[in-house]
Amino acid sequence: MATEDECLEALLEAAERLGESPTKAQYEELELTPVSGTILRACGGWNDAKEMVGLETSYSRGPRVAPKPDDIEFPPETSSDELSVDQRWQYRNVDHNTERTLLRRSRLRSWVNERMQQQGCSQCGVDALACLDFHHVDESAKKMAVG
Repeated sequence: MATEDECLEALLEAAERLGESPTKAQYEELELTPVSGTILRACGGWNDAKEMVGLETSYSRGPRVAPKPDDIEFPPETSSDELSVDQRWQYRNVDHNTERTLLRRSRLRSWVNERMQQQGCSQCGVDALACLDFHHVDESAKKMAVG
């Protein structure tokens, strides 16, 4: 992770290139590193970082994170404030994530089965799926695990 000094230097570079105090969107368009999220974490906030280097700050519209909906449950030892935006999204979209995971597993399973049928066993040539899963049961003789 970048240091606070590296973050502030990048922010100053962005301001120099733009000729004004950059917004996060403007900063990201310049494709500088570290990314704006790293600057937020290292400096405590976008306006905080801009204040540290003497740049003009923008009015904050407050946090963009809405309060936790009543129908979402977090683990007992976790509070909404401790979670990243991505983690909160995961909790809000459990059903979507489950469906997406099952679909991905199904696609991968189909791909593996298709490859096994096309190529068969590299040692004996058997291409029946039922045989391939159990054909070479000696772990030491296998070159790799399918999983």
